Amino acid sequence: MKDFKDEFDRVIKLIDSKEPLVLVRYGDGETILMDGGEISKGTQAFTVDKWSSPVGETKLGLKLKESLTHTEKEWIYGIPCQCCNDTCKLRMLNLLTTPIEQITYANLFVNSNYKFFIDWVKSLSEDVFLITNKRAITNLDKFPFKINNFFPIEDDCVNYYEDNDNVILEELKDKTKDVNGKLFLISAGPLSEVLIHELWGINKTNRYIDVGSSLDEYIHGKVTRPYMVTNNIYNLKYCTF
Repeated sequence: MKDFKDEFDRVIKLIDSKEPLVLVRYGDGETILMDGGEISKGTQAFTVDKWSSPVGETKLGLKLKESLTHTEKEWIYGIPCQCCNDTCKLRMLNLLTTPIEQITYANLFVNSNYKFFIDWVKSLSEDVFLITNKRAITNLDKFPFKINNFFPIEDDCVNYYEDNDNVILEELKDKTKDVNGKLFLISAGPLSEVLIHELWGINKTNRYIDVGSSLDEYIHGKVTRPYMVTNNIYNLKYCTF
């Protein structure tokens, strides 16, 4: 049994220790991409998060599978919980070979933990290397922490990666190879896991944390998910593993 708030506290403590760490999170979208399924333009992924995917194998889908192979002690995998998607949870448990102690909630920073996440980012006293959608450039001064580097991600990340994977990797190497002991917060849809997989290969001294939509109120300057609304059913949801 993994208690929702206890897991949040455990991972935050690891992040705050400033030791090298990875947190990657996999949900419905990542699973569909790994299976070669379609993410249509009628889904939240496209209407809110600005990405879609055609039917069939994609470079991003293949890289997502590759990113599941880590067993290093620094790696924590977030997967769906039984109360949100038990089928996907069981599937991910079958795919992963990392110890169960290094597996946690994909929803770690959302639902009833969201308010604790926001309190944490507001309390950050260290600089952050931010990787997220290019639209955040207009809101960087509104974030509650200091951003020392910003790596913008284009819209339609699956298809953009299909044509520009090597360019993205070279830019990542150039910007991060000499960045040591820093906190990276990454919010780039299903590209996040692939970027973190690549970043770890470039430099293992940092903390690479996939924060997903939990920074959207700063990235986009607006509420994008029901869990962000106080007393909404999702804002009160205490997930169970």
